[in-house]
Amino acid sequence: MDIADKPDLSRCSLKYKAFGYLDCFGDPQTIGKIGTDIEDFKCSWLIAKALELSNEQQKKVVQENYGKPDPENVAKVKALYNELNLQV
Repeated sequence: MDIADKPDLSRCSLKYKAFGYLDCFGDPQTIGKIGTDIEDFKCSWLIAKALELSNEQQKKVVQENYGKPDPENVAKVKALYNELNLQV
């Protein structure tokens, strides 16, 4: 799957939006796990929404960093989520 292929967000339930958000921003002590959606290249609501809102430069950040296990890559994706106001 090419991460640039955006899924239809209208079919994404509130439950999956919450799971994606908690996976990325949730406290592991509270949610009981360390989130790895970014590292695992999962097609979460967050990445789909980020791609929908991103300009070409921001999409390049996704292409270069999403799905990579290095904490520096993960931090760049999370920074983009924050830039796009997805951590609200």
